[in-house]
Amino acid sequence: MSQFAVVVLDHHTARILHLAGSDEASLVLHESPERETDDREAMSGKSIDHAMFFDNVAKALRDVKEILIVGGGTAKEQFKHRLDDKFPQIAANVVGVEAVNNPSDGELLAMAKTRFKNINAWLGMQR
Repeated sequence: MSQFAVVVLDHHTARILHLAGSDEASLVLHESPERETDDREAMSGKSIDHAMFFDNVAKALRDVKEILIVGGGTAKEQFKHRLDDKFPQIAANVVGVEAVNNPSDGELLAMAKTRFKNINAWLGMQR
């Protein structure tokens, strides 16, 4: 797993983007998607419990040292609250929760470079 990950989240999909590369110029985002299993419930207008979906996303982040959560709507805050309640060891690694709609990979990478506390030290070790 990677040292740094950006989670782009809504109530149905999570894109987990891991930073990898040997220097700042070659940082790339590697995506590992998590998806809510049953979109039909969401389409029906019924209130659904996203706990299992959020738990699966959390488990995919268990080895990440610094996490940035982004997205539109309320899912990002709900996910952060789920981390605080059920996965405090993962929640402790969250460096920020940011509102952003449909960010490009370039925008995500720029946000990551400013939010991750230890990225400069990590980049120095990669050389």
